[in-house]
Amino acid sequence: MKTTRQHIDEIVREELRRVLHELNPGHDKLGRFASRDDAVTYSLSDRAVRDNKIDPRYAMRGRIASGGYNPEDPKGSVKEVPGANSGPKTAGRQKQTGEPIPPKYSLSQHDKRYSALQEVIAELDTLEANEGFVSVPASLLDRMIQSLMPYLAGETFPEEPMPL
Repeated sequence: MKTTRQHIDEIVREELRRVLHELNPGHDKLGRFASRDDAVTYSLSDRAVRDNKIDPRYAMRGRIASGGYNPEDPKGSVKEVPGANSGPKTAGRQKQTGEPIPPKYSLSQHDKRYSALQEVIAELDTLEANEGFVSVPASLLDRMIQSLMPYLAGETFPEEPMPL
């Protein structure tokens, strides 16, 4: 089979992206990936565990207990959030099964709706400027536009003023 260097690079990048996005169960309060020490929630779907041949005892979602996450005792260090894994207030960006859902409710502050615009702004703050200019990925611009649509349509308003 013949292939190009570009195709191989693309395959490697896709595999890395899959591993990074699916196998990092720690998230910060905005739902972004975080280190074990900085994580406030734990989320690893049944699908991610199954597809990557990981022990099923690691498949769960919830808040990390005050003592921190202990990989030797995952069930003891993660407290399940009632109602966050199924039903009308399912938290996060996917169900526990791995089926994608529109993000509406936060796992770290369950019953509180996500503010997609605040999330995008927080992500924009992490980008580094080069001579006053910032290179913004197209996917982030797309999410920013989608998060602004309800405000532009007059359907909803932010609960708090958005930082500029």
